[in-house]
Amino acid sequence: MEKSKKIFPDYDPCSALFITVNALIAYGDAVVGAKRNKELQSLFPRQKMALFVIEASTRLVPDGVPLSTVARTINIPLPSASQLIETLVKKNLVSRTTNPENHRSVRITLTELGRKLTREIVAVVDGKLRELQEGLSPAEIAAFDKVILHCFSRKNDVLK
Repeated sequence: MEKSKKIFPDYDPCSALFITVNALIAYGDAVVGAKRNKELQSLFPRQKMALFVIEASTRLVPDGVPLSTVARTINIPLPSASQLIETLVKKNLVSRTTNPENHRSVRITLTELGRKLTREIVAVVDGKLRELQEGLSPAEIAAFDKVILHCFSRKNDVLK
């Protein structure tokens, strides 16, 4: 907290975290964009969030994530999520497949290009986050991670 106040003297910890996370993602975009400008130049923040959600979700559910999960996680209505995914399909970053258990349900997965792009950004951001955490004990890093995951799990309840 004390260090946060020195860096962001007029901000509370929540604002400082928000600014820091956005700066990390912008940095990751810039680093990866220098190598892959074509794929990144036309993506909007919500499209990038959708890619991150799909990448993280398919680690747990390899056959794809339902569209409703993408919509709920980034807090947008289902029709907006459908349009967003359609744009990402046209950019060859995600693919849609029909769920074999329920033909009305669609599963979203990253294409090879989408996976590569997303993982490159995540790797850069993760590396910089670890640099920011230098000087913290393993217990402090674990507590930080726990708080962030708790806040993430509650965000949809709070944003209703």
